[in-house]
Amino acid sequence: VSQHFNDRTGKGKLIARQVADITYELTGSELVALLHESEEIKRLQPNINRAQRRSKFDYAIISKLNKDGYRCFDIVKNTAQVRKEEDVISEFPTLSRAKGRLNFVRKHLELCGIFTKLNSGKVCFYYHLKQCRGASCNEESPEDYNERAGDARLLLRNVFDYDFLLFDRGRTHDEEAVVLVQEGKYRGYTYVSKTETLGVEEIVERVKWLESHPDTARIIQRYVSEKGGRMVDLASGKRKSLV
Repeated sequence: VSQHFNDRTGKGKLIARQVADITYELTGSELVALLHESEEIKRLQPNINRAQRRSKFDYAIISKLNKDGYRCFDIVKNTAQVRKEEDVISEFPTLSRAKGRLNFVRKHLELCGIFTKLNSGKVCFYYHLKQCRGASCNEESPEDYNERAGDARLLLRNVFDYDFLLFDRGRTHDEEAVVLVQEGKYRGYTYVSKTETLGVEEIVERVKWLESHPDTARIIQRYVSEKGGRMVDLASGKRKSLV
């Protein structure tokens, strides 16, 4: 708050003139604070928070079948017309982020570089590197290729590759904040006492579900990459460290 009121830029002066009252909510966790702030900006649509008001990112990965029946992926500008007419799988703030994610999935599932628009020509460049099974030169049938392309579609739709509970500081010393990522997306958060013995399912049931936005995934990814954290894999129930 003091940073905002001591900001002598045009934006800082505007905030100082327009603020009539200040309320706050304890979160304990910096991560939960960032997620809660993002949710409130989406809900209230304040004029001064232009960047996070948007619920869509500028680039999208779309999917469609080509004339030979192979499932293809492409990166396009994320317009209202695209969202209406195309099969939009996932959204990204920058073109490089979209390309990076698509290239990761291509390599992981040995997809064709031509059918993912990551290289051009008649024969896939990655086929020569033995990272592609030759769909573009008819060495793999559409049925076989599309089975892996379907897996790719699921991976691309989900921001995270696995489901987990992420633990962070609570509002008091005997409490922890817990952020839930399920079905590859941010779902919400809750608080649990350190003195309680709760199973994974009990914690999940306590989570207040919130709408997932592209911003929330970015917040969690950046926080984990910078701060690390302690998590529980929902599939195995085992605790792991995020670094």
